[in-house]
Amino acid sequence: MRQAYTTGLVVLTMALLLLACVLFALAQGGQSP
Repeated sequence: MRQAYTTGLVVLTMALLLLACVLFALAQGGQSP
């Protein structure tokens, strides 16, 4: 149970970071790396 909760938390954090990167890139003008 603890393992699954920790894994889910890590995945959620990674997804939020990825979303933040995408939004930041769009704010810069839409240039893709």
